Amino acid sequence: MKFIKIYSNDSEFKNIYFNDSISFILSDGHSVGKTKLLELLDFCLLKDKPSFLKLEKFKNKKELEFYLEIQIRDFYVTIKRVLNASRNGISIKKSTSSIECLNEVNFDFTGGQENALTFLNQLLEYQLVGRPLNFRHYLNYFLRTQDDQSDIFRLNKYNRSKDIDFKPIVATLLNIDGNFIKEKYLLEADILKLDKEISVLEFEVGANKTRDFIEGEIELLSKIRDEKEKRFQTFDFYLEENNLSKELVLDVETKISKLNKQRNSLNREIAYINQASEDKLLIEMNEIDELFKEIDLVFPNSIKNEYAKVVEFNKNLSTERIEILQDNKKSFISELDEIENSLFLLNNQRVELLSVLTDSNTMSKFKKIEKEIIEIETNINREKDKLEKYELLESKIFLKSTKNSELDNIVKRIEKTIEFFRNNNNIKHIIEQYARIIFNEEALFSVGLNSHKNIEFNLKISNNNNFNNQRDDGHTFRKLLSFLFSIAILINNKEDNFFRFAVLDSPFDGDRNEYQIGLSNAIKKLTAEHNAQVVITSVFDEIKDKNISDDAKKNEVRFLDENDKLFGDF
Repeated sequence: MKFIKIYSNDSEFKNIYFNDSISFILSDGHSVGKTKLLELLDFCLLKDKPSFLKLEKFKNKKELEFYLEIQIRDFYVTIKRVLNASRNGISIKKSTSSIECLNEVNFDFTGGQENALTFLNQLLEYQLVGRPLNFRHYLNYFLRTQDDQSDIFRLNKYNRSKDIDFKPIVATLLNIDGNFIKEKYLLEADILKLDKEISVLEFEVGANKTRDFIEGEIELLSKIRDEKEKRFQTFDFYLEENNLSKELVLDVETKISKLNKQRNSLNREIAYINQASEDKLLIEMNEIDELFKEIDLVFPNSIKNEYAKVVEFNKNLSTERIEILQDNKKSFISELDEIENSLFLLNNQRVELLSVLTDSNTMSKFKKIEKEIIEIETNINREKDKLEKYELLESKIFLKSTKNSELDNIVKRIEKTIEFFRNNNNIKHIIEQYARIIFNEEALFSVGLNSHKNIEFNLKISNNNNFNNQRDDGHTFRKLLSFLFSIAILINNKEDNFFRFAVLDSPFDGDRNEYQIGLSNAIKKLTAEHNAQVVITSVFDEIKDKNISDDAKKNEVRFLDENDKLFGDF
C-alpha cells in the first residue's frame, strides 16, 4: 500500500498529491495541521473516531467528505468517508488507474465501518507467518503521530492495555507467530481464574475433607434419619426415650459435674492470686527504724544495709511473682468464661431432654422427633452440596493440570519460534545496518523470554560502545528508534503483500539535530533500494542542513502556515 492523494469536497481543504518515494509536509511553525493530516489519513484508513473530529468546526458538519486514494500492487483503491454520518458513511472504489471520485455514484462498497474493514482487508490480502492480517492492527507502526513515537513497541492506544494487546502484534511483525503469544496469555488468565475458583471451593468443602469422608457422613446421617423416620411413622418412642435417658445420665450430667469441679478449682486459684497480691512480705525499713528508737537502741548501719538488700531483693522477687500470678489469673478468667458458656448450653440441653422424658404428651414427642429428622435432612443436603462442590473441585483441579500442560507446550513452541527468528530472520541485520547510517553507532536488537516466560523486545543504540545508557529515553531519540524499527519491518516484508510506506511526524524537529544527516541518508537509501514511500512532516526552519532543506523543498507536497492551515481556521 502507498498513498496517492487525499482530497475533499470542501474547497477549504487543498488537495495533496503524494510522491512515490519521498513527500514532505512542511510548515513555518506549529499548530497549523501537520499532525492533523496524519490523523486524517488514519481516519480515511477506517479508524473509528480520530481526535481531530472533536474540533469545534467539525462537530456539526454533515456533508464534509474526504477521499483517500491508495495503490495496492497493480490497482488503485479510493476510500470515501463522510463526517458525522450515522450509518453507511464509508464508500470504497477499486480501479485500474488513478481516478477522481467526487462525483462517483457507483462504488464497489458502501456501508458501515465493520463491513468496510472486511472489504478492504480482502483487497489488501495482507499475510505474515502464513496468516491473514487485519491491517488496522499494524497500521500505526508505519503511520505514527507524535503520540505513537514515545515507545518503539507499545503504541499510544496500548498505553493502558495489557501486554496481550500489543505483544502478539509486534511478534507477528517480526514473523514470530503472535497467536502463540496470545494463547500463552489467555492460558495464564484461565489458570489464574481456576486458582481463584479452586480456593473458594476448597474453603466451602473444607481443606481437610476427602470424598470418602463426605460420602461417609451422608451414609451415616441417612441411616440415622431412616431409623428416626421409622419410629416417627409408627409413633414408637421407647427407643428414643431410652436413648435420651442414657444421654442425660451418661453424658450431660457427667459433663456438667466435671465442668463444675473445674469452675470451683479455678475460682479457688483466682482467690489465692488476689490474696497473694495483697500480702506484705517484709517490714519496711522506716518501720524498723521507728521500733529501734522506741526501745532506745541504735540500729547499726551494717545491719541496716544488709536488711535493705534483703528488702530490695524480696521486693523484686515479689514483683516478678505477682506479674506471673496476674498472667495466670487472666488465663484462668478466660477459661472460666468458656466453662460458664458450656455450662449454660449443657443446662439448656438438660432441661430440653428432661422435658421430653417427663412429657406425657405424645404429640410433643412426635414433634421433637420430626424436628430432629428435618435437622438431619438439612445436614444431609448440606453434605450432598459439599459432595457436588468436591466433584466440581476435582474437575477444576484436573482442568488446571491440563491448562498447565498446554502452557508448557505453548512456551516450548514460542521458544522454538524465537530460536528460528534468531537464526533465519533478516530484521536484526537491517536494524544494525540502518543504525550505523542514522546514528553512526551499533544497534542491539533482541527478542527473548523473560523470567516469567513472556516475550520481550529491546532495541538499544550504543553510546561509545556502552549499551547501558539513558540516551534512548529522550523523546526525539525514540522517534528515530521507532522509525528504525519500521524500516526493518518494511524491508523484511517487501516481497509480501504489505505496507510500502512509513510516515514520520516531525523527525527533524527537536534537540537532536546531529542525526539529521544520518536520518536523511537512511530515508534516501530506503526509498531508492526498497521501493518504499516515506512521508515526512517538519517545521522547515528545524532542518539545519542546507542539502536536506533543499531536498525537502524539492519533495514538498504541502506547505502549511498561519494563513493556510490544513483545515482553514480551527
